[in-house]
Parts: sequence; structure tokens; C-alpha cells
Amino acid sequence: MKRRATKIVLFLLLGAIINVAVAWLFALRPWSKVQETARSYVRSTKPRTTVIIATGELYLGQYGGWAWSEAYVLNETPKFVDDAQLSSHFPYWSAFAHGDPLVTQSQSPEGSRLWQYDETAFGWPAYSLFYQSAHGNGPSDRSSTAIALPDSLRQLLARNNFRFEFPRTPIFPGFAINTIFYGAILWLPVAGLGALRRRRRIKRGLCPACAYPLGESDVCTECGKA
Repeated sequence: MKRRATKIVLFLLLGAIINVAVAWLFALRPWSKVQETARSYVRSTKPRTTVIIATGELYLGQYGGWAWSEAYVLNETPKFVDDAQLSSHFPYWSAFAHGDPLVTQSQSPEGSRLWQYDETAFGWPAYSLFYQSAHGNGPSDRSSTAIALPDSLRQLLARNNFRFEFPRTPIFPGFAINTIFYGAILWLPVAGLGALRRRRRIKRGLCPACAYPLGESDVCTECGKA
């Protein structure tokens, strides 16, 4: 029983590692790759709010003005929708599900007026990690919950058209779902090989657990397994 529990913990741990790695790979990919599967929606009234849905990624952004929107970075014409249509895309864990962030979170990191707020979630098959960003009036007046990379690494990624902000805040139950999903994928071939090995041992008259010859006994004299 203890050995089985150890195996379950091991596969869940490996599933969690793959879960994080997949989310970070989606966070790393260039905007040009995001564009291939993206659908964008923009609220037709102020404050300008954008939702971008792509494979493995969800972007939510709100801006104090009309001019700029993340949807235009995708070089496409976004679909303008009303509040009800847009809010249907807001997940429960998002600040957008509880009102306009520019109103509910009106202060920037330096105490000035907040003019941009965004959230980006990553993961597959469910969103499992996300980060938040808040922008004030100045170029340095910005906070983010993304993992801070060294400047040299950020510049290297940027030069190669990769993005460089990685999420670290877990989303539940998405994180648990993905962890179990990837853990199960790893477990299936191992369980299949184990079942095949036990079957071959039984056909050869060996103990399925330790491969010791059983003879006429129904119980293994080596390990005690029936």
C-alpha cells in the first residue's frame, strides 16, 4: 500500500512539472504563433476591454483610453461586443469577473491613476497558471506577478521574437486537472508494461510479483504473494 501511494505521489509530481512546463511554453511563444488560433473580442464602450482566446492562452486587458488594444497586436479586426457577451468570457478567478479593474483597482504601484490592467492565463487542456500586470502613468510605474527574468535573458528572448513573462499563480481546479491529466499519461504506459510483464510471468509459471518459480503452490514461497 505504501509503495502504491509513493508511485501515485511520484506520478502526480511529474504531472505537475509537465503542467508548469506546458504553461511556460505557451507563455514563451511569439505573438505570431498566438495569432494562428486567436479570437479577439473588444467591448464597444469605455473603458476599452479586450479578451483574446487562443490555444493554451487567455488574455484579458482593460485600458483607460480608446487608442490601443492588445487585439491590434494580432493584426486582426477584433469583434466588438456588448458587456453581456464580453463578461461571458471572464473566468471566476479573474478580477474582471468582479467589475472593471480600472475602477476596483484604481491605484497604480506608485499611487498614480491606473490606466492599464491585464491578466494572462496559460495551460492546456485547462488554464493552470496566470499573471497580472498593472500600469500607471510613468514607464517604470508597473507591477506584475510574472516571474522576473534577468535583463540579459529578457533581451535575448525579445531579440528572437519570444515573449519573456512567465506565470506563477496557480488556477484551481485547472492546475489540479492538468496535473492529473499529465500524470495519467505518464502512468498508462508504465501500467501497461507492468500488466504485460505479470501476464508473461503467470504463463511461465512464475510469481507475477517477483518472478520466482511457483511450482505447485498458489502462494509464492519467496515473496508471499498469492
